Amino acid sequence: NINIYGNTRTKEKVIRREFPFAEGDPYNEQQLRIAKNNLQKLGFFKKIEINEKEINNQVDLNLEVEEVSTGEFQVGLGIDSYEGATFVTGLREKNIYGVGRELNLQINTSPNNTIYSLGVVEPHIYSRNIDLIYNISYAYRDRSDARSYNLDEFNTSIGFKYDLTNIISHSVTLEYVLKDYEITDSSASDSIKKLEGNNADIILENTINYFDLDSFIRPSIGIYTTFSNIISPATNDDNGYIKNIVTYSKYFPYKKLNVFSFRTKLGNIVSLQNKELD
Repeated sequence: NINIYGNTRTKEKVIRREFPFAEGDPYNEQQLRIAKNNLQKLGFFKKIEINEKEINNQVDLNLEVEEVSTGEFQVGLGIDSYEGATFVTGLREKNIYGVGRELNLQINTSPNNTIYSLGVVEPHIYSRNIDLIYNISYAYRDRSDARSYNLDEFNTSIGFKYDLTNIISHSVTLEYVLKDYEITDSSASDSIKKLEGNNADIILENTINYFDLDSFIRPSIGIYTTFSNIISPATNDDNGYIKNIVTYSKYFPYKKLNVFSFRTKLGNIVSLQNKELD
């Protein structure tokens, strides 16, 4: 048996699906370590303890968890000489209704930088270890004073994320970006003038994540690495590109009470038409 204690919000089925084995299967210590690592990556729990109890040549597993807050809500009001009065609010929740669904909402009402953004991650679609990713956003950027143009931008994307191993995951997203440039002054740069009017971009992004940390929430030791390959073919603009980005993070403890981290990012971008990129 697998007995679960301490989950007041997270549904039991969400926890059980992170085990690579089911009740009645042969006991395997390696799979038990994978289960604990999967639960840590959820980011729902501050404490995860798995105790074994042997009964009549069988092993019961008692899992005790302590949940942490998975939601953040931010609200603010600011006034400055450039943006004017700005109302900013944001909501991020990683475990809606206790089923592991993630929601990201952002609103910025600045007259010069208006943003409305909504992102959803639906876990384990069709009862498979695959997450569905969906994002939609609208932004209006007033650059008439600084760069002599205004920009309306609509963005939508859909993708999938799944595990290749217990420490390596892969995600792929397809993004459609519609931009409308309005030239407000003849002093705008030639590259912006060339984009005047409606422009459509298609972006395909593949990302490999390597996660080998002792905790997803507050890591103290381990490595986290990502590699992203981004391809955008030529659409309205006659210059497509390929971009690669590698991010490396390392955590290590120092005298038990302190944790140091190191992070670096490298990347390159290449034109598909052998032209200069703006």
